[in-house]
Amino acid sequence: MREFDLIKQRLALLSGYSGAEGLSDDVSLVPVSSAQQIITTDTLAEGVHFFSDDPLFTVGQKLVRVNVSDCLAKGALPKFALFNLTWPRSRTDAELSQLIDGLGTDFHSFKIDLIGGDTTASEREIVLSLTLIGEAANARIVRRSSAKVDEDVWVTGLIGCGALGLAARRELGPAQEDHRVAPYLVPELPRLSTASLIGEYASASADVSDGLLADLGHIADASGAGIECHLSDIPLVENAEFGLLELDLLTGGDDYQTVFTAPVSAREAIERDARTYGQAVSRIGRVTVGQGVRLIGSDGMPIKVLKSGWQHQTSS
Repeated sequence: MREFDLIKQRLALLSGYSGAEGLSDDVSLVPVSSAQQIITTDTLAEGVHFFSDDPLFTVGQKLVRVNVSDCLAKGALPKFALFNLTWPRSRTDAELSQLIDGLGTDFHSFKIDLIGGDTTASEREIVLSLTLIGEAANARIVRRSSAKVDEDVWVTGLIGCGALGLAARRELGPAQEDHRVAPYLVPELPRLSTASLIGEYASASADVSDGLLADLGHIADASGAGIECHLSDIPLVENAEFGLLELDLLTGGDDYQTVFTAPVSAREAIERDARTYGQAVSRIGRVTVGQGVRLIGSDGMPIKVLKSGWQHQTSS
């Protein structure tokens, strides 16, 4: 499909915002809001972030969700999107439609308007990039760098679904109906109301994309503090299979939940509001003097962790 046909026939349908003028211009007009705004971007590359035979509908959903998780973790709600598409000549228009349908489904679910982007051809792999512009849900954006000693550490949802999903995908193929593969294909995010919870109570936060221990380490490093977590308090996915150990679930990444720190005085309010929102939260540790992350086992002794999570590489 030619670029301008793609824009007019498919992508323009994802843009209900008047300032984008149906994607008919090289720019969009975005009003300056009194609320704090954030910008986040992520890229998915075929063969790196998804398999070549993954359903393209779910690839489109995944692209949206890995970005939305960043917004929620900062206490923001997504509003506008910029979509960049690199599409191989060997792929069909029907496959492209599947991708756009998945993208559009989640744009609708998360109330996102497409306001621009770019398309280009490729000789081999699909490469997809999405940039989201979000607004603070509760007048405040939360960074990684403000955790304070003696604060609590919390996490939403379950940890290890991403690692289990990838292992199941490798073993079973792209079986969408299998509950173990599903979290890999379409990550389950915290509820949108989590943004309000984070904005109201969190001192520091991150989405769990690189692995829980790695993302806790990002908060600890940025805050100049240490973090101590107890393995028994972490809500791990049950009945992990395919040879996965507990540490694999903690370091596998792609869970897209939110980990955050908050004052001890906010415990009851966090639990109350989480119940109101229907969002599972677990208190898993505390911020300490020192540096790095200490994982404590059931015997009260530190567990040695050789690799805390996923690290992105560009070249050697």
